[in-house]
Amino acid sequence: MAIIHLFISPLTVAAAVVAIVAYYTYPYFVTNGALRNIPAPFPAQFTNWWLLYACRRGKRYLVVDEVHKKLGPVVRIQPNHVSVADDEAIQIIYGHGNGFLKADFYDAFVSIKRGLFNTRDRLEHTRKRKLVSHTFAPKSISQFEPYSQSP
Repeated sequence: MAIIHLFISPLTVAAAVVAIVAYYTYPYFVTNGALRNIPAPFPAQFTNWWLLYACRRGKRYLVVDEVHKKLGPVVRIQPNHVSVADDEAIQIIYGHGNGFLKADFYDAFVSIKRGLFNTRDRLEHTRKRKLVSHTFAPKSISQFEPYSQSP
C-alpha cells in the first residue's frame, strides 16, 4: 500500500507533468527551432496528435486545407512537417537538382529493389531517370497520342 502512495504522491505527479511538458517543448525550442517562424495551429507546434486525430476521423485533407485557408500557403502541420499549398513551389520543391533529398519516408516503398520513385541517392536517381526520360519526352508523347485518343 505504501508503494502505491509513493507513485501517487504530489511530487511524483509534478515530476510527471514537468517531464511531459519538457518532452513536447524541447523540440519546439531546440530541434525544430528553425521552423518556429512558420505559422502553425497551436497543437501542431508541439505534437503530432492533433493531425493523427484528424487522420483517424478521415478528415486530414479537410483539416490541412482549412489551416492553409486560415494561415496561408506555407504552414507547419506537425512539429517537423511543413505543408506548402502553392503551384509555383512544385518545381522548387520536387524538381530534379534542387538540393533537397528525399526523406526516410520513401524507404517504406522499397519492396525488393529501389525504383525511380523511392531512390534517395542522387547519383542513382539521376542514372535511373536517364533510363526512362525518353519515354516522357514531347516527341514520344506526341507519337503515342493517336493511341490514347482512339475509342
